[in-house]
Amino acid sequence: MPSADVISLFWEWHRRHTGPKTSALAELALDKCEERLIKRDWDGFQYWHVVYVRERRRLGNEH
Repeated sequence: MPSADVISLFWEWHRRHTGPKTSALAELALDKCEERLIKRDWDGFQYWHVVYVRERRRLGNEH
């Protein structure tokens, strides 16, 4: 099914080029979430998760 592969590749390309972009703040928040999760710092995790979700929503509303 070579045509299915081409279609899948096109939609992946389309999603990456037209979808919401990431930001430095979203990347930082995601890294901090991971750190807090490993350390089992639930208050810190909650804070950074809220920051991450808010930033992703903001990016989604820009397009």
